Amino acid sequence: MADDDEKAKSSQDEDKEPQKKKDRDSAAKAFYRAMYAGAEPDPDEFGINLGQEEEAKAELERENAASSAMAKRLQQELDAAEQRATEAENLYKRLAADFENYRKRVDRERQEFTATGIQKAIEAILPALDDMDLAKSKLSDSMDPKNMIESLNMVYNRFARCLEQIGIAQLDVIGQPFDPRLHEPVQQIATREVPDGAIVHQLRPGYMYNDKVLRPSLVNVATSDGVDDEPEAAAETSVEEESVEETAAADEAPEISGDDEGTSNGTEDDTDSDDDQPVTSTQDIPPVSIESKKLAKGDAEED
Repeated sequence: MADDDEKAKSSQDEDKEPQKKKDRDSAAKAFYRAMYAGAEPDPDEFGINLGQEEEAKAELERENAASSAMAKRLQQELDAAEQRATEAENLYKRLAADFENYRKRVDRERQEFTATGIQKAIEAILPALDDMDLAKSKLSDSMDPKNMIESLNMVYNRFARCLEQIGIAQLDVIGQPFDPRLHEPVQQIATREVPDGAIVHQLRPGYMYNDKVLRPSLVNVATSDGVDDEPEAAAETSVEEESVEETAAADEAPEISGDDEGTSNGTEDDTDSDDDQPVTSTQDIPPVSIESKKLAKGDAEED
């Protein structure tokens, strides 16, 4: 309730303030008219307090001085901020220029490094090119193919040594376990020549530069799926049995004497008589135990 009264009172004072100012202005005008008329008016009669006017003037001067001091301080702060902004801008420009120079220097050094690496690689390969030029100059239609192959092998080996000098080596993959970092598979081959999952064929060689893979090898990978050991064992057993049967047939076949040979080489009657003789068939050979022949063969080898 008290707050409401204070608010109402301050509102009334604010409403009266313009009227009071207007009254003071009217009294001041009347006072100055009386002075201009030649009279000596009393300020109190006109409701003018000279002390209050001087105090108001002094207060105004103090406010002006404070405002001037504040404006001066703000101007100084503004000047300092502008100076800092200028210094920051100059620093940014210097850093930008330094970074641009650094970028250009790095690009130039990278180009020089690349050119140096290419130069070293070419210098390492030049001896192999010299050998190739020499081999090319020796080629002719009358050249022995064997010598030609030897020359090509020498040039190839020289190239391989030149590549090794600069850190490039060919991958050795046959029989090695499959590694996706080093090998690029083409297909799987069912075989037992190498362990399951190992490289059985190299279709295109791969190369490494130090520890970095330049190109993986194209390979075929061995797999044991689909490989049957029984047919191979059966084939070996069949070959052994056939060998034993042939040996048995040779042992049981009758020997031909010299007289029989002479008779067979005689007249036509003898020839006819030979033709009339029955031909012995392999079916007439008495059966021989294959197992007994195997055992006999084994005993002979032991003796």
